[in-house]
Order: sequence, then C-alpha cells, then structure tokens
Amino acid sequence: MKYLSILIILILVFGCTTQLPPLNKTNYTIACTQEAKLCSDGSAVGRTGPNCEFAACPNSITSDENQTQVLKTFELDKSFTISENETLTNQAEDITIKAVSFTSSLCPADVICIWSGELGVNLEVNNETVYLGDVTRKTVNVSSYQIDLLSIDYESKKADIVISKTSESKVWFLISPVQCGTNNWQTWNSEMNYSSEEVRIIAWLSNQSIVVYNLRHRETDEMVCLSCSCPRGDRVAILVSPSDNVRLETLGWTELGSLACTKDAKVCSDGSIVGRTAPFCEFENCSG
Repeated sequence: MKYLSILIILILVFGCTTQLPPLNKTNYTIACTQEAKLCSDGSAVGRTGPNCEFAACPNSITSDENQTQVLKTFELDKSFTISENETLTNQAEDITIKAVSFTSSLCPADVICIWSGELGVNLEVNNETVYLGDVTRKTVNVSSYQIDLLSIDYESKKADIVISKTSESKVWFLISPVQCGTNNWQTWNSEMNYSSEEVRIIAWLSNQSIVVYNLRHRETDEMVCLSCSCPRGDRVAILVSPSDNVRLETLGWTELGSLACTKDAKVCSDGSIVGRTAPFCEFENCSG
C-alpha cells in the first residue's frame, strides 16, 4: 500500500508539470471560397492566402530573362508608336493593344504588278484580332474605340497609331454571297488582283463611299441548290456607319439590328475568360 501511494504521487507531480507541444498553425488547411474576380485584361483571379484575399490582377509582363517589365501606356486621341511584339495599355479605359506581326504585299521593284500592294499590321486589341493596312484598311472599330493607322515602318517593324472613342454607334450589315462569282464585289474591277476577298469587299465598298470599320466572315453550310442565284454557304458581316444603311440595302445588304448574344463564357487555357460578341455571337479569341 505504501508503494502504491508513492506511485500515485509521482504520477500527479510529473503529469501536471509536463507541457504539451504548442499547436502548429501550419498544420491546418485554409479553405477559401471559390468565387473569382475579373481583371481588366479579362483574366480571373481567386481568393488565396491566410486571409482569403483576392490575388493581384496581372498588370505586367515578364521578359525571357524572367525580369518583370511594366506595360507601356498610351493616351487616347494621341498618336503613339508600337513595335512588333510590344504591348501597350490604357488602364483608365481598360484597353490593351499588341502588335502581333507586320506584313508587306508590296510589288517588287523588278516586277510588273496589277496592284501595288500595301503594308499592314496585325493587332490584338483586348484579345480581338484586327488588321490595319495603309491602303485598304486604315481605320477599324473595336467595341467603342476607333483605331487609325497613321504610318508603317516595315523595316523596323513599327507603326504609328491613334486610338479614340467613337462618337457614333456603328451597325452591322449582313449578306449571304451567291455562287458563280456573280456578287457585286467580284464583278467590280475584276482586272485587279486583291490579296483576299475581304480586301476586295472593303475596296469595293470604299468605291461606293462606304467606310468599313470591321469585317467578319463565317461559313454556314446553307447552300441548298446549284443555281448561280443560290447562296454559296457563307455569310459576310460589315460594321459601318448608320448613315450608310440606305445605300447598303440598295446593294443587297441587310441590317442586323440589335444583337443579344448569350452571356455564357469560355475559359481559355491561360485562365482568362472570353464571352460571345457580334456579329455572329461567337466566342472571342483567347489571348496567346
């Protein structure tokens, strides 16, 4: 009995004085809500970290040397120079522009050409791909902005550009081309060899004093007969000023009117999100 009492006393003494190991907070997993925040460049960021705060939106680019470079900026209504593979942004307007590539279809000096050709630049404007040419397409509209090409230096791969907000809303007109090459733009100025049918359409409409701010083409597979008056299975849409509606309707084009595309979105491989846009309510191109 004596030894049992001593054992109980020892257990009480050492049991009360021994300290438990402190809790390690890193052993706990924090589960943040799965909501996301859309950034101005179209990408999405989620909540992260111990406080479940939204991650910072991307506002810089990283060079090949893994050094971060802040995006250069431009101002509306002021000309700026952009080089190939360069990206400029106007954060106040949520618009970003990148010069993807420069093109030249100029006729060589030792060759007799039907068309002298032009210099062009392919741009990405808020993930939408557009083309500007110094002869056929000096102006293009993207959303509520007008982009004007001032000049191109093909040797140094640079372009002078002005971006401004459009003061007049533009409208889309649509046409379903017919077979047998009998469309107005195909029979017009047939001796000229244009680089593409799109360029020919823009040149033909320009000859009608109609400025095209954007042009889209889509295959539809709606050909139902073999007559030359039957549709050939595609549609062409152009963005123009509303003041040109009477002339375009006379030429066989139909105004699309107000478009209500569905609000669904597509997640791109880089995590950014794009929606459907006019005139065919197709998803915008993913960046990169």
